[in-house]
This record gives sequence, structure tokens and C-alpha cells, in this order.
Amino acid sequence: MSRLKKTVLHCGIALLTCIGTFSCDEDINQQGSPVLLVANVTEAMSQIDFTDPECSPAVVYSIRAIPKRTTVPGGTGTVEADVRFLDVVIRTMRTSFVRVDGGTVVPPPLVENLSFLVPATGEASEIPARLIFPVEYLREAPFVALTAGAGGRDPETGQPFVRMDMVVEFFGETLAGDPVYTSLRWPATFCFNCGGCAPGEGSGG
Repeated sequence: MSRLKKTVLHCGIALLTCIGTFSCDEDINQQGSPVLLVANVTEAMSQIDFTDPECSPAVVYSIRAIPKRTTVPGGTGTVEADVRFLDVVIRTMRTSFVRVDGGTVVPPPLVENLSFLVPATGEASEIPARLIFPVEYLREAPFVALTAGAGGRDPETGQPFVRMDMVVEFFGETLAGDPVYTSLRWPATFCFNCGGCAPGEGSGG
């Protein structure tokens, strides 16, 4: 049983997510930082049916902190740079939603406080599985309209599903106090009685 499956059993929640391609963005805010922060999705489900208790409500993200300079001038040549204070502490994770199915109603952004250290080695560090959004969101628009008692269709599109892009942003700073930022964006589809969940593929890093 995968880590994500175990997370499902502990959480006891069912959501639906359809993941297509994942993208990582180097924001202009990173240009002044001594490290490049890169985030990816490494584990998730491609489809999650709200009515399927086996479906995962969580996603595993990985983050890499890559020093922009590994050498500095020294003596008659260059020497290895001191990267001890380039480790990154991720302080905040913000998830927002963008409809891609013609609808406009989206859940409110989800802001979470973190304290996650990413060593400046260039190697990926996995953030423990995070819920896509809290279960309370299922009782709100646009998801509540997808239930059988509410008609089972989104009132804006007439479809029995909702498709959105998940925009995930990470904010933090190096141990030296330099601010760092990165984001990624991936698609998600939400529905009830849509055939159960299916495994998805994470992005490369």
C-alpha cells in the first residue's frame, strides 16, 4: 500500500482530482535570491471520486533548493562557495483555483503555515502529503451542486464535473534571510460517481 493510500485511510475523506501535466515556474521574484527554488508534484491520483472511500485526498510535493553559485573568487582562482546559510525554510503554502471548464465559481484560496527545511544541495525534499483542500469545501460551491440531492450538475456548465487548475505557491527564506518563492500549476477534475479513483503520475524534477 502506498503512502498516499495510507493517508487516505487515516483521513477518511474522498475527493476527486484529475492530473494532466504538471508545470514548475521560476518566478521573477527569484532573480535576486542566491538559490533557485523548484517545486514538483511527485505523487497524486489522476481521478478521485467523492463517493469512493479509496480515493486519495492528498498530494505529495517535492522541493529543491539549487544554489546559483557554487564557487566564488579566491586567491588566484575560485574556491567552493559556503552554502551553509542557503538552506531554505518554507513558511507558507498557498493553493488557489482557476476554472478551466467554462465556469467561474471556485473555492476560496487555502493558505497553510509550514516550517519545512529544504537543504541547498539541489536534491529533492518531499513535503509530507497535504490535503488538496479541507473537507468543508465539499459543502460549498462549486462542489455541493454535484451531489445527487442538488441535481448532480454544475449550474454554470451543465456538466457533472468541475475542472480547475490548482495553483500552488511556496514562500520562504534562506537561513541568511533572503526571501525565496516558487510555484507550480496542475489541472484537477472533481465529480461524484465518476468511476472511482485512478493513479496519476508525478512531474519530473
